[in-house]
Amino acid sequence: MNNQMNTLLCTFPDALSDIHSQVVDLFHSGNHQKGFGYYIYYYLNSEIQNSSEHIEKSLQILCRSLMDSGYFTELAFFLERYCIFTTKSGNAYSKITYRLFEAEKDILTNYLSESEKKLEEIALELNNNYYRELEATLMLLNSSFYRLTGYLEQSITSSHKILEIISEVNDPLLPAKAYLSLARTYRERQLPNDALKYYNLAIQSVGHTGNQYFLGNLYLESGNFIGTELEKAKSSLQLKSIKPGAWYLGKALKIFTCCGTHKDLEKVYKGLKNYGRRASDKHNQLVINEKSHHLSFIQVRSANQIMRLALNQIKIWEKTIKYDQSELLESIKIFIEYFVNEIKSLVESTVSLNDLTAASNSTGNERDRLLQLSIAEQLLSTENSPELYFKTLTENICTLLRADGAVFSPSSDISFIKSTVTSGIIRGGWENKIQSHNILRMEGTLKLMSETGMRNENTQHPSHISFPVKSGEIEYGMLYCEKYTSGGVFNLMDYQILKSLGGNAARSIENFSLRTGLENYTSNINNIFESANFPVLCVNENLEIEYFNKSSKSFLGLKILKGLQLVEIFPEVEFKKIVASGKKMLVDIRDKKVYLSIRPFYFPNNNSGYLVIINALSVIPMENEFSIPSKYSFDSMAGSSLLFTQRREFASRISQTSSDILITGESGTGKEVFAQSIHNAGRNSEEPFIAINCAAIPSSLLESELFGYVEGAFTGAKKGGQPGKFQLTARGTLLLDEIGDMPMEMQVKLLRVLQERKFRPVGGLRENIFSGRIISTTNRNLEHLVKENRFRQDLLYRLKVMHIELPPLRERKSDIEEYISFFINSFNKKNRTQISGFTGNLLKILKQYHWPGNIRELKHLVESECLLLGENEKFISTFRTGFDNSIEPLNFIYEKKSSSMEVIEKEVLKETLRKTNGKLSHTARKLGLSRATVYNKIKKYNISVDDYRNTESL
Repeated sequence: MNNQMNTLLCTFPDALSDIHSQVVDLFHSGNHQKGFGYYIYYYLNSEIQNSSEHIEKSLQILCRSLMDSGYFTELAFFLERYCIFTTKSGNAYSKITYRLFEAEKDILTNYLSESEKKLEEIALELNNNYYRELEATLMLLNSSFYRLTGYLEQSITSSHKILEIISEVNDPLLPAKAYLSLARTYRERQLPNDALKYYNLAIQSVGHTGNQYFLGNLYLESGNFIGTELEKAKSSLQLKSIKPGAWYLGKALKIFTCCGTHKDLEKVYKGLKNYGRRASDKHNQLVINEKSHHLSFIQVRSANQIMRLALNQIKIWEKTIKYDQSELLESIKIFIEYFVNEIKSLVESTVSLNDLTAASNSTGNERDRLLQLSIAEQLLSTENSPELYFKTLTENICTLLRADGAVFSPSSDISFIKSTVTSGIIRGGWENKIQSHNILRMEGTLKLMSETGMRNENTQHPSHISFPVKSGEIEYGMLYCEKYTSGGVFNLMDYQILKSLGGNAARSIENFSLRTGLENYTSNINNIFESANFPVLCVNENLEIEYFNKSSKSFLGLKILKGLQLVEIFPEVEFKKIVASGKKMLVDIRDKKVYLSIRPFYFPNNNSGYLVIINALSVIPMENEFSIPSKYSFDSMAGSSLLFTQRREFASRISQTSSDILITGESGTGKEVFAQSIHNAGRNSEEPFIAINCAAIPSSLLESELFGYVEGAFTGAKKGGQPGKFQLTARGTLLLDEIGDMPMEMQVKLLRVLQERKFRPVGGLRENIFSGRIISTTNRNLEHLVKENRFRQDLLYRLKVMHIELPPLRERKSDIEEYISFFINSFNKKNRTQISGFTGNLLKILKQYHWPGNIRELKHLVESECLLLGENEKFISTFRTGFDNSIEPLNFIYEKKSSSMEVIEKEVLKETLRKTNGKLSHTARKLGLSRATVYNKIKKYNISVDDYRNTESL
């Protein structure tokens, strides 16, 4: 590793207390350019050393910084880990802190209904476990919630309450946040002078804390607010006593250049384009945006790729922590330093891009050079050889600046470039010109010439310019070019182009420097692979083996693996199909049933490949037999009403977590569809989806079905035993359907599995670990069953970590027509028909019907009517199935909020029996249920069918 890399790595301390001190300094100063990498390093070190105290501190800092920076995808990643931590620790303070983060995220992402519930729950928790600083945070979130929902007076009251208790809370930023909340509320109330007053109070308050990032955001928001107000036709803002919006935006730009992220700079430049220029310049800006848009797009894509790469690396490191690798920390240091430098380079590149945009505004005839510059930079970014890179760089400088010649003079620290690189014609003595050249003075002179139009004989027209290639305080060399032979001079646009190329050159040098460090990372990968006690292969895009571990050699019985293609080892496996589907595949290897799992993998040289894991577990063949093909997904769901879309969006969000979920709703509302969609959208979608109906299996057999049994556990037990649903699920999803009908004795045993994530087969002595997720569904009112002592309250709380209540179809009748179209289209595809739908009068009847069987009843009706339609008929104009729409909706039943699901179900059943004269087949068809189910419910509620067989249909 070269000296530069050693210098970078020694900035990382090893002791957790020292890391914590360094991270806290970065966090309080708001230096997110450097901070993100250090926060991640602190978190991983805490995990490696298994320090609960530091794990929590690191997660709090990560969540706070990502929340403030608007990286919500990455925030969800770390919030999930915080949730796991709080579950394990059981600490009330940690739990409430985590819930506050969740509520704030919902507010910022506009999930206000979810945030309202969480804020109410947090308030109840604080009544039992009181913490003053957490109460202040809750007040702040309540203020934001009130403001976003239109309750402005409550928002102001809540903010003032925070200011009253500031002395009791150890949070230096709390006053500024309270002032900011007041400013935003008064802005909503159309009182701009009051809003600006509190913006300035917030700026003054945060100035004492030293948090530059928060201060920059205040300047940015204040500048945009003033600019918006001044553009209004009639604004009550007092112009004489305020600074213009551009002044605030300039302050934000200065701060974010030092400690902000690429996204922050983009926000500032957007504000400057809107409010920092004269109106006459805005037309020119539209032209410039067309030229610079693709450069900005590349930067945005790079920023997203860097963040995704960081999260992928964290997942890899988390898996290797348990192997206690001595080289792990070194590889983390190398990557984090790369991460920090890449973020910083993106910021510098953004500054350079916008400087170019500003320069081209004043020199309209040179705007086309932006396009030439972007092409040159893209070509340079693909060059892997340092020698060819700098040769191409100097040639591009000559072309873009119309210079006679260009030079790159490297510093002594660069080991891979030994001598000066020159293109074109250069006069002698250029070395002294570089040494004595004042860069800042030249930049100022060029800007003055550009702004004032100075072009007289007294003006110094520079015939040579230079720029340092540097990153931070580290200088890698100098770029120099001249125009003596041609007699030309350089202008501001030339200087900005050279500055942009110099910034990209610094970034490329860092990448070249990091190669040596990443070679060590490669050796660490081999060490990590060797620690795995199962076969692991690493292949390139051509499926040729690059890395492997000893377990692979012994399992496959081959001495030489490197360079072999997977098809040579597994000729019967369709690897392209597995890679495309992202699923694992069951195959036969060496007379063993094994799973091949193929995941994307990135080599140290940035080339992509795949990680092949061979998992030979004895229960895998059983998994395929019992696993249900989960065919539903959120994308395939019909329904666009607000009630339904809210549930669907919430389910989609929680699918990315590993939390257990309870789905409730009436029969036929789509509970299993939601369960399968959550599984398919989750991270473990390639794992099995196992379902069991708790009401359909006798209580004497339910335990063995869930937990399995060992050989000899009871009379009639299979030889070798039988795995249960928990074992077959592995890391997938177990659906417990009709959980409300589970016997009480089984509820106790299920509770233990949910608490400890362990289960024991019937007759077995060894406990197995359950790593999957449990989704429970029921059409019963579990709270009512708890009151009747028919369901355990503690089990309900464990199942209800996340709760989704599906609305009945009668409460979202706007979806009925959409469902009808969906079912008819499905029927047409399946049967190759061209049915158009129901006529208008029938459609009106279907919309008015109350649908006791919900979506299932509607689906059965549509399918039956389609089957009975004539051969040449395209419209369904009459009901051929005997559909009876004369049953009036039982509104009086559904309005009784305290009524249990059993009461509702019983009343609907009795009413339908009365209208069908007690005919079970007709009753089943109307309710969308099977005849056997209707019979069982009649028996359950002790209903006499004979009482309804002599009644007249209304």
